[in-house]
Amino acid sequence: MKEYVKILIDTRKSKGLDISEVSRKTGIRQNVLEAIESGEFPDLPVVYIRSFIKKYATFLFEPLSRKMQCI
Repeated sequence: MKEYVKILIDTRKSKGLDISEVSRKTGIRQNVLEAIESGEFPDLPVVYIRSFIKKYATFLFEPLSRKMQCI
């Protein structure tokens, strides 16, 4: 498992979020999120996969990035 995938999973779980909740709040289909977390990306162009991962990470770490902007 790639390190960034582990970070995404650990962060999601530490916030008490399940995949379905993340899916609802980000608009990323649940099966795509599950594929990202398993490391088995769907047959989508790389640009879409990167976009989904970025959106997922932004959702999980947004409060942190807002705090960093205030420093």
